[in-house]
Amino acid sequence: MLTTDSVSAPSPVSPSLGIGRTFLLSENIALEAHSSFFTQYYLFDDEKAKPAEVENRTVLALCALPTLNPVWICCKDEKQWLEIGGGLGILARYGLKANGVKDEGDDVKEINRYFWRDLNYFYPDIAFSYNRVLASVVLGADFRVYIPVAALSSGNGFEEGIFSLSLKIGKQK
Repeated sequence: MLTTDSVSAPSPVSPSLGIGRTFLLSENIALEAHSSFFTQYYLFDDEKAKPAEVENRTVLALCALPTLNPVWICCKDEKQWLEIGGGLGILARYGLKANGVKDEGDDVKEINRYFWRDLNYFYPDIAFSYNRVLASVVLGADFRVYIPVAALSSGNGFEEGIFSLSLKIGKQK
């Protein structure tokens, strides 16, 4: 997650676990349903929930990032192909008071309210994927850019934009 605010954590990296399914609609068009799951620390400052370092955290947010993308399958042969897509994503977050944090008043409630107001949850994405068949297993790499609509519309640029690089494993159809 890209952050430039001096109060927040410097662009935190969060390992995630994801699951997805691609539904082939035609030779070169598919629909992909995908979701990543991860956690992240947040603090509340200046009426905003901001990613936090462990020393300054208030909440531990449980995060899910489901997306639904139309996908164009290109450069395809028997053993490999590329996928290019884009679609709608929702960053669903729920903050719990982090372990060891003293009472922070209403900060936990304010952080949870912030997650769901002013489109702070709306993250359309652009995705690029390379897939290779090895025996009956498909291995691949996936790169996604999640666009922070709320930050863009409020003039904060790409603040809290998300970049994701993933390894994929699946079975041959």
